[in-house]
Amino acid sequence: MPVIDEKHVKIVGCYVVWDGVTRPDTGPDNKPKYSLKVVCQPNSPDIGAFSQLTNAALHQSKFQGVLPQGGRMPIGQATPDEFNGLYNGWAVLNCNTQRVPDVYDENGQRLDPMQYGNLLYGGQQVDVLVHCYEYDKAGNKGIATGLDAFAIISSANAPRQNFGGAGIDTAAAFGGQQHQQAPQQNQQHQQAPQQNQQHQQAPQQNQQHQQAPQQNHGFIPQGQQGAAGGFDDDIPF
Repeated sequence: MPVIDEKHVKIVGCYVVWDGVTRPDTGPDNKPKYSLKVVCQPNSPDIGAFSQLTNAALHQSKFQGVLPQGGRMPIGQATPDEFNGLYNGWAVLNCNTQRVPDVYDENGQRLDPMQYGNLLYGGQQVDVLVHCYEYDKAGNKGIATGLDAFAIISSANAPRQNFGGAGIDTAAAFGGQQHQQAPQQNQQHQQAPQQNQQHQQAPQQNQQHQQAPQQNHGFIPQGQQGAAGGFDDDIPF
Protein backbone atom coordinates (compact mmCIF):
# COMPACT_ATOMS: atom_id res chain seq x y z
CA MET A 1 0.00 0.00 0.00
CA PRO A 2 1.46 3.39 -0.96
CA VAL A 3 -0.19 5.22 1.96
CA ILE A 4 1.92 4.63 5.07
CA ASP A 5 -0.17 6.85 7.34
CA GLU A 6 -2.29 9.97 7.03
CA LYS A 7 0.76 12.13 6.32
CA HIS A 8 3.18 9.87 4.44
CA VAL A 9 3.13 8.12 1.07
CA LYS A 10 5.61 5.67 -0.40
CA ILE A 11 6.03 6.15 -4.15
CA VAL A 12 7.61 3.18 -5.91
CA GLY A 13 9.17 3.03 -9.36
CA CYS A 14 10.73 6.50 -9.42
CA TYR A 15 13.87 7.47 -11.34
CA VAL A 16 16.48 9.94 -10.15
CA VAL A 17 17.04 13.00 -12.34
CA TRP A 18 19.03 15.00 -9.79
CA ASP A 19 21.06 13.83 -6.81
CA GLY A 20 21.24 16.49 -4.12
CA VAL A 21 21.80 13.91 -1.38
CA THR A 22 25.46 13.07 -2.03
CA ARG A 23 25.90 16.63 -3.34
CA PRO A 24 23.77 18.80 -1.03
CA ASP A 25 23.27 22.49 -1.64
CA THR A 26 23.92 25.16 0.95
CA GLY A 27 21.22 27.65 1.88
CA PRO A 28 21.59 31.30 2.93
CA ASP A 29 22.07 30.07 6.50
CA ASN A 30 25.10 28.02 5.35
CA LYS A 31 23.37 24.80 6.39
CA PRO A 32 23.24 21.84 3.99
CA LYS A 33 19.94 21.22 2.22
CA TYR A 34 19.44 17.75 0.81
CA SER A 35 17.21 17.04 -2.16
CA LEU A 36 16.34 14.22 -4.52
CA LYS A 37 14.52 15.10 -7.71
CA VAL A 38 12.70 12.14 -9.19
CA VAL A 39 10.27 11.36 -11.99
CA CYS A 40 7.43 8.86 -11.90
CA GLN A 41 4.80 7.59 -14.31
CA PRO A 42 1.86 10.01 -13.98
CA ASN A 43 -0.67 7.17 -13.95
CA SER A 44 1.01 5.54 -10.95
CA PRO A 45 -1.50 4.89 -8.15
CA ASP A 46 1.16 6.13 -5.72
CA ILE A 47 1.21 9.51 -7.46
CA GLY A 48 -2.59 9.55 -7.22
CA ALA A 49 -2.37 8.92 -3.47
CA PHE A 50 0.28 11.62 -3.09
CA SER A 51 -1.87 14.06 -5.06
CA GLN A 52 -4.67 13.49 -2.56
CA LEU A 53 -2.20 14.09 0.25
CA THR A 54 -1.10 17.40 -1.29
CA ASN A 55 -4.70 18.56 -1.63
CA ALA A 56 -5.37 17.63 1.99
CA ALA A 57 -2.26 19.55 3.05
CA LEU A 58 -3.48 22.60 1.13
CA HIS A 59 -6.85 22.50 2.90
CA GLN A 60 -5.21 22.10 6.29
CA SER A 61 -2.71 24.90 5.65
CA LYS A 62 -3.02 28.58 6.38
CA PHE A 63 -4.20 28.95 2.77
CA GLN A 64 -7.41 27.06 3.66
CA GLY A 65 -7.58 25.14 0.40
CA VAL A 66 -6.99 28.08 -1.93
CA LEU A 67 -3.53 28.30 -3.47
CA PRO A 68 -2.43 31.96 -3.36
CA GLN A 69 -1.48 33.79 -6.51
CA GLY A 70 1.94 32.61 -7.62
CA GLY A 71 1.81 29.68 -5.19
CA ARG A 72 3.11 26.24 -6.08
CA MET A 73 1.98 22.68 -5.63
CA PRO A 74 4.60 19.92 -5.31
CA ILE A 75 3.80 17.73 -8.35
CA GLY A 76 5.35 19.11 -11.52
CA GLN A 77 5.29 17.76 -15.05
CA ALA A 78 8.35 17.10 -17.22
CA THR A 79 8.48 18.92 -20.54
CA PRO A 80 9.88 17.57 -23.85
CA ASP A 81 13.14 19.51 -23.52
CA GLU A 82 13.98 18.20 -20.06
CA PHE A 83 15.94 15.11 -19.04
CA ASN A 84 17.00 14.25 -22.61
CA GLY A 85 13.33 14.03 -23.59
CA LEU A 86 13.03 10.67 -21.83
CA TYR A 87 10.23 11.55 -19.44
CA ASN A 88 7.93 13.91 -21.29
CA GLY A 89 4.68 14.18 -19.33
CA TRP A 90 5.97 12.27 -16.31
CA ALA A 91 5.34 13.55 -12.79
CA VAL A 92 8.29 15.37 -11.21
CA LEU A 93 8.90 15.67 -7.48
CA ASN A 94 11.63 17.75 -5.86
CA CYS A 95 11.92 16.06 -2.47
CA ASN A 96 13.69 18.12 0.19
CA THR A 97 15.00 17.72 3.73
CA GLN A 98 17.30 19.53 6.12
CA ARG A 99 18.85 16.32 7.40
CA VAL A 100 20.60 13.42 5.70
CA PRO A 101 17.73 11.13 4.68
CA ASP A 102 17.60 7.47 5.63
CA VAL A 103 18.69 5.30 2.70
CA TYR A 104 17.94 1.57 2.29
CA ASP A 105 18.55 -1.19 -0.18
CA GLU A 106 15.57 -2.98 -1.71
CA ASN A 107 15.64 -5.60 1.07
CA GLY A 108 15.23 -3.00 3.79
CA GLN A 109 18.88 -2.97 4.88
CA ARG A 110 19.93 0.51 5.90
CA LEU A 111 22.91 1.90 3.98
CA ASP A 112 25.51 4.42 5.08
CA PRO A 113 26.84 7.13 2.71
CA MET A 114 29.91 5.06 1.83
CA GLN A 115 27.68 2.19 0.72
CA TYR A 116 25.14 4.12 -1.34
CA GLY A 117 27.40 6.84 -2.73
CA ASN A 118 28.24 4.96 -5.95
CA LEU A 119 24.70 3.57 -6.28
CA LEU A 120 22.98 6.94 -6.54
CA TYR A 121 23.11 8.45 -10.03
CA GLY A 122 20.93 9.98 -12.71
CA GLY A 123 18.59 7.30 -14.02
CA GLN A 124 18.76 5.08 -10.93
CA GLN A 125 15.47 3.52 -9.79
CA VAL A 126 14.34 4.39 -6.27
CA ASP A 127 11.29 4.18 -4.01
CA VAL A 128 10.72 7.34 -1.97
CA LEU A 129 8.91 7.99 1.31
CA VAL A 130 7.55 11.54 1.30
CA HIS A 131 5.23 13.95 3.06
CA CYS A 132 3.93 17.48 2.41
CA TYR A 133 4.48 20.77 4.18
CA GLU A 134 3.38 24.34 3.60
CA TYR A 135 5.75 27.26 3.19
CA ASP A 136 5.34 31.03 3.16
CA LYS A 137 8.58 32.94 3.20
CA ALA A 138 10.11 35.81 1.29
CA GLY A 139 7.13 35.98 -1.06
CA ASN A 140 7.23 32.27 -1.90
CA LYS A 141 4.15 30.26 -0.96
CA GLY A 142 2.72 26.83 -1.54
CA ILE A 143 2.99 23.16 -0.66
CA ALA A 144 6.30 21.32 -0.97
CA THR A 145 7.50 17.70 -0.83
CA GLY A 146 9.43 16.57 2.22
CA LEU A 147 11.81 13.62 1.90
CA ASP A 148 11.87 11.12 4.77
CA ALA A 149 13.75 8.19 3.24
CA PHE A 150 14.28 6.27 0.02
CA ALA A 151 15.37 2.82 -1.15
CA ILE A 152 17.74 2.15 -4.04
CA ILE A 153 16.49 -0.64 -6.34
CA SER A 154 19.81 -1.96 -7.60
CA SER A 155 18.33 -5.13 -9.10
CA ALA A 156 16.54 -3.00 -11.72
CA ASN A 157 19.94 -2.41 -13.36
CA ALA A 158 18.73 1.03 -14.40
CA PRO A 159 21.14 2.57 -16.94
CA ARG A 160 23.08 5.65 -15.94
CA GLN A 161 21.81 8.78 -17.66
CA ASN A 162 23.82 11.93 -18.38
CA PHE A 163 21.31 14.64 -17.60
CA GLY A 164 23.72 17.35 -16.50
CA GLY A 165 22.69 20.28 -14.34
CA ALA A 166 19.99 21.47 -16.73
CA GLY A 167 18.70 18.19 -18.11
CA ILE A 168 20.92 18.19 -21.23
CA ASP A 169 22.48 15.06 -22.74
CA THR A 170 26.11 15.87 -21.87
CA ALA A 171 27.46 12.62 -23.33
CA ALA A 172 26.11 13.42 -26.80
CA ALA A 173 27.72 16.86 -26.66
CA PHE A 174 31.18 15.32 -26.22
CA GLY A 175 30.77 12.42 -28.61
CA GLY A 176 29.96 9.84 -25.97
CA GLN A 177 27.25 7.21 -25.91
CA GLN A 178 23.84 8.70 -26.40
CA HIS A 179 21.14 8.43 -23.79
CA GLN A 180 18.98 5.32 -23.59
CA GLN A 181 15.23 5.12 -23.75
CA ALA A 182 13.10 5.71 -20.71
CA PRO A 183 12.40 2.57 -18.70
CA GLN A 184 9.11 0.85 -19.36
CA GLN A 185 7.12 -0.41 -16.43
CA ASN A 186 6.44 -4.12 -16.00
CA GLN A 187 9.06 -5.12 -18.58
CA GLN A 188 12.23 -6.99 -17.70
CA HIS A 189 15.51 -6.13 -19.37
CA GLN A 190 16.49 -8.85 -21.87
CA GLN A 191 19.63 -9.32 -23.93
CA ALA A 192 19.38 -9.83 -27.66
CA PRO A 193 19.96 -13.47 -28.72
CA GLN A 194 23.34 -14.31 -30.22
CA GLN A 195 23.18 -16.45 -33.35
CA ASN A 196 26.85 -17.02 -34.27
CA GLN A 197 26.93 -13.72 -36.07
CA GLN A 198 29.33 -10.86 -35.76
CA HIS A 199 28.48 -8.50 -32.94
CA GLN A 200 25.57 -6.31 -33.91
CA GLN A 201 23.28 -4.10 -31.96
CA ALA A 202 20.01 -5.76 -31.03
CA PRO A 203 17.16 -4.66 -33.29
CA GLN A 204 14.77 -2.33 -31.60
CA GLN A 205 11.14 -3.14 -32.17
CA ASN A 206 8.23 -1.21 -30.83
CA GLN A 207 10.52 0.72 -28.50
CA GLN A 208 9.84 4.20 -29.74
CA HIS A 209 9.43 6.58 -26.88
CA GLN A 210 5.82 7.25 -26.12
CA GLN A 211 4.51 10.00 -24.00
CA ALA A 212 3.17 8.87 -20.69
CA PRO A 213 -0.59 9.35 -20.36
CA GLN A 214 -1.49 12.48 -18.49
CA GLN A 215 -4.03 12.23 -15.73
CA ASN A 216 -5.62 14.96 -13.77
CA HIS A 217 -3.46 15.07 -10.67
CA GLY A 218 -3.05 18.86 -10.68
CA PHE A 219 0.31 18.77 -12.48
CA ILE A 220 1.87 22.00 -13.63
CA PRO A 221 4.78 22.33 -16.08
CA GLN A 222 8.09 21.59 -14.42
CA GLY A 223 9.43 24.91 -15.64
CA GLN A 224 7.21 26.53 -13.02
CA GLN A 225 8.62 24.36 -10.25
CA GLY A 226 12.13 25.80 -10.09
CA ALA A 227 15.40 24.85 -11.77
CA ALA A 228 15.63 21.67 -13.81
CA GLY A 229 18.20 20.23 -11.48
CA GLY A 230 19.14 20.74 -7.88
CA PHE A 231 17.53 22.33 -4.88
CA ASP A 232 14.78 24.87 -5.43
CA ASP A 233 15.97 27.93 -3.54
CA ASP A 234 12.47 29.38 -3.70
CA ILE A 235 11.16 26.68 -1.36
CA PRO A 236 12.27 27.38 2.21
CA PHE A 237 12.25 24.83 5.01
